[in-house]
Amino acid sequence: MSFKPILPFFLVAFMSCQKEDASVQTSPCQSPYVTLRRQNFIQDRPALVVQRSQKNGEFSFQIVPSYSTGVDEADRTPWGSCNLGTAFQKDSLKVIVSGYFLTSDLLETMNISPLPFEVTSMQLRN
Repeated sequence: MSFKPILPFFLVAFMSCQKEDASVQTSPCQSPYVTLRRQNFIQDRPALVVQRSQKNGEFSFQIVPSYSTGVDEADRTPWGSCNLGTAFQKDSLKVIVSGYFLTSDLLETMNISPLPFEVTSMQLRN
């Protein structure tokens, strides 16, 4: 039995199974202005989910990382909350969060708050 007719099938099958590097993938969290991509990964960071009121009467949620004492207040920039599960949409909720900071060529030159952030996992903490 000859394997020559089957060989191209196996080559294509193995080549199509390549994994993409998640750190450079386009994020499912998008802005209407720019295409966001994943940059730095944060794992198991203690944080606080906070509710912020907007001028139009609506509200949104941000993630405020917890720092040890002695950290300058300017370094406590809140993070966005893309992919925040509805179970975690509560003001002053203590959590452990993992996810990616998001960026684009345009955002790399801007000073913005909250920092675009894609939540990949979250759990409650004491």
